[in-house]
This record gives sequence, structure tokens and C-alpha cells, in this order.
Amino acid sequence: MWVVKGVGGGLILSWGLLPKAATPSSHHPLEPRKIFVSSIFYILYLACAVCFIMALRGLSSPVSARNGNYYGMAGMALAVATTRCSCRR
Repeated sequence: MWVVKGVGGGLILSWGLLPKAATPSSHHPLEPRKIFVSSIFYILYLACAVCFIMALRGLSSPVSARNGNYYGMAGMALAVATTRCSCRR
């Protein structure tokens, strides 16, 4: 089970077991696994945005247009895959 521990003013997500008295109920508002998984999706969407920006930059000249198209295709494929995976949760 993932456990959120407060360390030095921040939070750390670590693997471990909670004591019996501190075990969260099924309706715990900040379930650590969901926070971790949604953070991965945010990072993947950020990577998609970077790919799209690189695509626009590449499409600005005929010499680099082929690379711009490749960045755009990679960004779109990553965005579709990320969306498909995020809807399955």
C-alpha cells in the first residue's frame, strides 16, 4: 500500500503499511495511488504539449517540415494513448 508521509514540510509517497488505527477507509478523499497515477497523466500531457510546440516550430520552414510532422504525429499518438488509459481508471 502506498503511504503518504510528512517530511520536512513536504509529503513523500512511499511503499509501506499503515498502522491498524491509521488505515484509511474506502472513501478516503486523498487516496495516494490516485494522486500518483493522475500525476503521471499530467506529465504525459505535458510531453504532448511539448511535442505539439516542437511540431509548430518545425513547420515554420520547408527544410524542417518533415521533422515537424513527425513531432506532431508523436504528440497526437501520445495524447490519444494517454486519454485512452486515463479513461480506463
